[in-house]
Amino acid sequence: MMPEPPPLILYVCTGNQIRSPLAAAIFLRRLNEVGLQGSYRVESAGTWTLPGRSDPVARETALRMGLNIENHRSRLIDKEILLDARLIIVMETGQKEGLDVEYPQVHGKIHLLSQLAGDPPYNIPDPVGQALETYLQTGEELLGLVNQAFDAILRFAREG
Repeated sequence: MMPEPPPLILYVCTGNQIRSPLAAAIFLRRLNEVGLQGSYRVESAGTWTLPGRSDPVARETALRMGLNIENHRSRLIDKEILLDARLIIVMETGQKEGLDVEYPQVHGKIHLLSQLAGDPPYNIPDPVGQALETYLQTGEELLGLVNQAFDAILRFAREG
């Protein structure tokens, strides 16, 4: 009998080129820092994107943050990955509401990153098309939120 794979934590944004891949990379780095690499699968997807896209400013932002998303390419969310995920983390209330309506079977697994961090619910704006400085601000916001939410994310991912 094959062992069960580690729980999947799925980060979701709209285009899967900036926010969700950065948040996933930040979370992976944090897992490595605390010795939990391999204990969780961490992936990202977009609610409204064309597969195979990559944002050069997001890659530059990641590099400046000490992260690497060079090999990341956007992918569209689908029922299979949603059902596989133990925890689905979204950037905006509209994404949560849309996924709840379209995929009622994953209701309860979808959480807003700002809420997991203990903040009142708010949307993390998409910096697409903005200047590098705006991307870097978004990256710093994601860094703070992922670090604040880290223990809650692990708890939800373990409990399902």
